[in-house]
Parts: sequence; C-alpha cells; structure tokens
Amino acid sequence: MKNQFNICLLFVLILFSSLNADIRLAGIFGSNMVLQRDMPIAVWGQASPEQIVTVVFVDQKVKTISDKQGRWRLLLSPVAAGGPYKMAVSGDNTIELDNILVGEVWLCSGQSNMGWPVRQSLNAEVEIAAAQYPHIRIFQTPRSFGAEPDSDIKGTWRACSPDTIAEFSAVAYFFGRELHNTLNVPVGLIHSSWGGSPVEAWLSECGFISSGTAHKSVLDHWEYLGKIKDNQQEQHDLKMAEWQEQRQKARLNNEPEPRAPNPPPALRDWFRPNRLYNGMIHGIIPYTIRGVIWYQGEANARKPWEYNYTFPALIEDWRNQWNDPKMPFLYVQLANLEGRTGWPEIRQIQLESLRIPNTAMAVAIDIGDPHDVHPANKQEVGYRLSLAAKAKVYGYDIEFSGPLFQKFTIEDSRIRIYFDHAETGLVIRNGPLRGFEVAGHDQKFYPAKAIVENNTVLVSSERVLNPKEVRYGWLPNPEECNLYNGAGLPASPFTTAAYLDEH
Repeated sequence: MKNQFNICLLFVLILFSSLNADIRLAGIFGSNMVLQRDMPIAVWGQASPEQIVTVVFVDQKVKTISDKQGRWRLLLSPVAAGGPYKMAVSGDNTIELDNILVGEVWLCSGQSNMGWPVRQSLNAEVEIAAAQYPHIRIFQTPRSFGAEPDSDIKGTWRACSPDTIAEFSAVAYFFGRELHNTLNVPVGLIHSSWGGSPVEAWLSECGFISSGTAHKSVLDHWEYLGKIKDNQQEQHDLKMAEWQEQRQKARLNNEPEPRAPNPPPALRDWFRPNRLYNGMIHGIIPYTIRGVIWYQGEANARKPWEYNYTFPALIEDWRNQWNDPKMPFLYVQLANLEGRTGWPEIRQIQLESLRIPNTAMAVAIDIGDPHDVHPANKQEVGYRLSLAAKAKVYGYDIEFSGPLFQKFTIEDSRIRIYFDHAETGLVIRNGPLRGFEVAGHDQKFYPAKAIVENNTVLVSSERVLNPKEVRYGWLPNPEECNLYNGAGLPASPFTTAAYLDEH
C-alpha cells in the first residue's frame, strides 16, 4: 500500500510540474541578438498550458495566453534601428535578455559554398583581424536533421569579432559587413547550411509536394537508394574499419591522420527531402527577417531538370512559411569549375528564376576556381549579393547586376543580342569578345565571332548561315567569358535553346 501511495504521489508531482513548466523562449532568441527593424517582431516559446505570458521590450508591454499544449506567440510593434535594449519575458518565471540590437536580419543558407568559413577565404588572417564589428551579430545553426519538423533550435547569438568570426560563413559575413557599412545600422546574420545538400532537403513537406514532377522523381531516387542501402552500409563499414587502422598507424607514427570516408548516398538520410528544413529552418520560423541569401545548386547538377522545379518551389515555400509573399530572395549563380556535368543547365535555371518577383542573382562566373569547388574569393560574392540587397531591398540607385540576356533578333546570317542591365554600356575585358556560340535548326553549336554594336552584341559564324539559337559561356568552366557592363559586373551565361523542354 505504501509503495502504491508513493507511486501516486510521484505521478501527481510530475503532473503538477508539467502543468507549471517554466516559461521559455524559442532557441533562436537570446542576449546579443538582432531583431528586425520596422517590421512586426514575432516572439514565441513554451510555457504551462493556458498561462499568461508578458513580453516587455523598449516601450512595449504585450501579453498573450499559451494554448493547451503550452505554446505561445505574440507580435511586438515595429521598432526603429537602435539599441542596445533589454527584453523581459514573464509568466510563472521571468527571462531577461540584454544587449539586444534592432536592425537588419538576414537568413543565410545553402550548401558548402555558403558554409565556407572566413578562415578559409581569401586573405583570411587580415580579414579575421579586422572583424571588429560589435553591431554585427552572428547566429550559427548547428547541423541537425529530422523526419519531423523540430519546433526549436539551438544556438547562441554572438557579436562579430576576431574571436568569433573565423568559423562563420564567409559569404554571410562579407555580405553583412557591406550592408552594415552602407546602412549604418546593426545587422544580424543567421547561418544555416550543410555542405553537399540538395535543394529538396531544405523544402518543407508541403513545399516539396508542390515541386511538380520533380517530387516523384526525387522519391523514386530515394526508393532506389533504399534497395541498395544494406550493400552500401556493408561496403562503408569495411572502409571505416580500414580507415581506423590507417588512423591508428598515423597516430603511432606522429603523422597526419587520413580523412574519414564519406558515407555513400544511401546512408545520407540527412539529405532526404524535408530533413534539413525540419532540423535547421523550421525552428527559426517565424523569426522576423528581412530576407534570404542562398548559395546552392552544385548538389543538384546531376539532374538539372529537377532543379527547374525544386528551386522555384523553395523560394515560394519559404515565403509561405514566413507568411511573407514578397520576402527578398537573393542567390548566387554557380561559379566556373572544370569537369562538372549539369552546371551550365543549373546556371540557366538560376537565370530564368529571376522571373520570380523580388529575387536577384549574383553572377560568379569570373571568380571561381577551375580546380576547386570552393573558390576562396568569398569577398566578391558577398559584395555582389550586397549590391542586389542595396538596390532591390533598400532602394539605392545603383547597378547591381551584370548584363542579363533579354532577347535576340535574327538579321540574315547574324544574331543580335539585347541585354538587361546594360545601361552603363557593354564592356569587353581583354578583347576580343569570346564565349559566344551559334546554332542552326540542327542545334549544333559553333564558336561565333562577336562584337559590341550599339549596346548590343552581334554574333555570327561562317559555319552557320541560318542561325536560330545562341548561347554564351555554356561550359562548366567557360574561361573565355569576358563581357561586362560599365559597373564592372560580368554577364551571366545563357542559352536560347530549349534544353529543358522535354521535362
């Protein structure tokens, strides 16, 4: 009887404890954070069921009541840039946050080129030593994935300094630094990326379903991987055992340790559709942000036609998740790299995705490394993204893009090409103009002679007397791209041929 009483008492205590859980904020919130200026500020977290929650910030005091599951959420009225401020969140207990700034907040996501750290970028030592920007705040989202959306996220907001910036995303930092120096307001950067990740891993379940025919294709691929998973696991186990032996020998001989073998595709569950969204994006929503910068596409180059559906679906999906249909989405076109298939097609899809409103693209065809998928010049990438933000988001009257294909006309045996973003003039670097090809009805492309005439490009080839199509920079590593505008920004590669029509 006594044991039964003790068990009942323990149950009551546990139930009472669960009903009186301490109030807590979602993990994205913390001291040192930056909140988005001039927009309603979402604040949310957990508490005991049906508990009154009060948030005090600047001159506001806002209350709400948690639901039956203890979830609560409220909106603070817009606040102008400034700080530092304190925030108090109270219910059965009180949470106090300090050193909060209000400014511009951007989510920075993608795969390894977004994740590439400052310490491995160009002039890393100089850049790290100079990173004294206490009004730039950085938040690193830990790697995480899941079959279900994770409503919380771990991480810590930190002020940008030589002690904190080395491991942070170089593209994000250089982008944020440009904004901070131009706008003269605090900047918050939320970095959430995973090297080698395909775009479908970053889509929510609803977003993935909306990706059209790509949805079935991707699922079929994972079904196939499921059939070979046991075999790949066995092979990977053998490689891991061999690696362990090699590592032990290296340690005994005081030699550099070999890198561990990467898991084969069938074992990379974190790259399944929705898995990275669930683990690394869902818990950030609905933190108020200005927009997104994105650097990804390499992992989808083997099946570019899928990207034609999944990439636009990502933009729409994240806008839906944030309930912000006009949320700016700025992205990087793939840089030049030798020996890769599908890269020209991915670049074309990225170019055509500019038809989606409130998007912009940083062309990187001239700043890659032909022999390294991770070019070190992340400064220029961040700078070009910042130009897009300044012009498209903040209203600066500046040129933010290199020439983009607009249309062409056929003039006997020649094709005349018109460009957007050519108002400052078309400029040839290290002439003559190279990288153009033309084709007739047979779609066999031949190198073309190209000249700049009246702010257009006129191309022709003796081997194509009746040209019907034209393309520029249509190689993984088109070393001969030398067309720019007067602002010094490179023209995007393009094709007029309908490579993706069959899908």
